[in-house]
Amino acid sequence: MVRLLHRAALVASLAVFGSAAARADLQRGAPLPQLTEIRAIRALSQDDGARGYPVRIRGIVTHFDETLANGLIVYDGRFGQFVEPPPASQIPLWRELRTGDVIEIEGHTIRGGFAPNVVPERLARTGHGTLPAARPLPYAALLTGRHDCEYVEITGVIQRAWLSSDPNPHTMYANVAFDDGVVRATFWSHSPEDLTRLIDARVRLRGNVGAIFGATGQLRGVSLFAGRTADIEIVEPAPDPFSLPSRAVRNIFNYSSGDVSRRIRVRGVVTGQQPGYPVEVKDFSSASRFRYLRHVLSSASSARRRRRRR
Repeated sequence: MVRLLHRAALVASLAVFGSAAARADLQRGAPLPQLTEIRAIRALSQDDGARGYPVRIRGIVTHFDETLANGLIVYDGRFGQFVEPPPASQIPLWRELRTGDVIEIEGHTIRGGFAPNVVPERLARTGHGTLPAARPLPYAALLTGRHDCEYVEITGVIQRAWLSSDPNPHTMYANVAFDDGVVRATFWSHSPEDLTRLIDARVRLRGNVGAIFGATGQLRGVSLFAGRTADIEIVEPAPDPFSLPSRAVRNIFNYSSGDVSRRIRVRGVVTGQQPGYPVEVKDFSSASRFRYLRHVLSSASSARRRRRRR
């Protein structure tokens, strides 16, 4: 027994010595090993990523904003990796990339907003292929953050769509009710009609998982880099909102066995409106007022059109 304890103590002391030696190597600036698999990059912490590990990875482009030439994500069949845009003149091939390109990237890691990113130094396009099959994952799994940048598929109801608040809006966002949560999908290619035609439609989307995070890098929600609205698969078209049965304000947010992710219809009097904010509606069925989002304002213009036709 004493001999076993002595041997265990010796092993522990060697482990401590080895870890101390590793730290000493890091302090001496020993070269970092080159990472050749995306899985190895995804295993890094933010602090490790900030050390600038050299990388050489290969994968297929599953997302790329072809308008602004940013937002590149490469996928190797199991893991995805976000790649920062290089200086404009450093890699001319960058702007020519398209979804489906098979590329090889050499560069280094940096601290990202949520997880380590890669800054490219050299880029080669080795072919072009079809996109891989997207993984169907539940919302609870996406919310862990472990599947960041993976290529997935979700099916849900689009509840809201809006443009970015930039002076020259480029990105369209859409809230998609999926499982027990909401995923924010982003599109760099879209049309003005998409802001209304997709509301309340049940759709199937494929794209790379993104993270909605705060200033400290803590996960607050899930996004999806979906790319083009033209690639949306409509599973169930949106119904005419004014053909839906009307509901009393007093019954909203009460228990219901129906689908709570779908749009509803109320009739009432607008009691308050401020541009850019929800509208207060009262139907006198209770003392409550219900606040609606901006896209529901079309009900007023629709009523005026019906009166004119009479």
